Amino acid sequence: MPCITLLSDFGLQDAPAAMARGVLLQYTSLPVIDISHDVKPYYMPQAAYLLGTAYSSFERGTVHLALFDMFAGGSPRLVLCAHEDQYFIAPDNGLITMALGTDPDAWMVLEPEQQHTFKDWLHAAGRTIAALQ
Repeated sequence: MPCITLLSDFGLQDAPAAMARGVLLQYTSLPVIDISHDVKPYYMPQAAYLLGTAYSSFERGTVHLALFDMFAGGSPRLVLCAHEDQYFIAPDNGLITMALGTDPDAWMVLEPEQQHTFKDWLHAAGRTIAALQ
């Protein structure tokens, strides 16, 4: 069964991981599985390693949401990528290419409907995931 995986550098001491789950559940009933929320902030090799080793264990159609280093360098830009019949949503920061070891098969930029707050990006991801089902 496809699901949604979450990878972030948020840690578990605050609410962002729970906020992400809450917003996603407004758009889909897919199970949400945590890869990790303990990625060292700004350490892309660790995030890429975790995502790259985990994604192939999930069924086709799974959506991997990587909320890593979202706000570094200004306003984030989320991209949706397809690779090996799985989907990846992540900031446009090179993480997906590093995790896969190659460029994804296809990609597109996601845009929030409102401002560019964390919740706005989560809603953009949720709407996109709902459209993929």
